[in-house]
Amino acid sequence: MKKFSIHAITRQGNESPQDYESVFLQKNEVKNRQGINVSGEVYAAISEIARTLTGKDVSVSGYIDNVLRLHLEAYRDEINKLYKRSRKDLI
Repeated sequence: MKKFSIHAITRQGNESPQDYESVFLQKNEVKNRQGINVSGEVYAAISEIARTLTGKDVSVSGYIDNVLRLHLEAYRDEINKLYKRSRKDLI
């Protein structure tokens, strides 16, 4: 999994347009694709971002993959705690 710098993009919204571009708007060839469903409204926004901000260099799936990778990295500890908390002994 490609590593992103969490410090480049913060959760407080203090990032610069250059930080956002260097993390999310980079070409990302998604080799093993899986389908997901999103609302038409979200898809339209993501499509517009990917198409206009990158000159069609980044696909919708590549952009979504970049966003979700950083989300998973940024919230790794919280996700793991919730995952472990939801596991109970079977017997």
